[in-house]
Amino acid sequence: MTMQAEKTTMARTPKIGSRNDMAVSEGLIRALADTYRLIIKTHLCHWNITGTQFHAVHEMTATFYQNKFAAADDLAERVRALGRPVTLDLTDAPRWNGPAPQDAGAPAGKMIGDLVHDHHQFATCLRELVETAEHARDPATADLATERVAFHEKAAWMLGALIA
Repeated sequence: MTMQAEKTTMARTPKIGSRNDMAVSEGLIRALADTYRLIIKTHLCHWNITGTQFHAVHEMTATFYQNKFAAADDLAERVRALGRPVTLDLTDAPRWNGPAPQDAGAPAGKMIGDLVHDHHQFATCLRELVETAEHARDPATADLATERVAFHEKAAWMLGALIA
């Protein structure tokens, strides 16, 4: 591609600026922060789980935090694709009142139950991002958020099955 063609292509690349685009990127940044909070809480469960379900929970949570870590990269890259810098403030209270810090001494059922709750709540917030993205006519973000909803609902189901 010539330099002139590259400049022309860059000039046509939509830049963030509309109210709808801003809402989408802000939703993505919140989802990114919430993802990191849930990664940390999942890791704490992974490291501190004890009892008869240790192996199953240890393996399952490893799979989950690895998935969430990859998702964090996808969310951040989508923010950048929309023309915004990626910023994170993990000290802000999550929109969905969770996840609270994992109590390292909590019984396994409590740790797992807390994660089930957090995954359900996060899926609900991600559905809001889907709606925001659809309203902004941003199918790429809507698809990414929809994929994350499916992951968190499945994680809640799988973890919940351990304590049912």
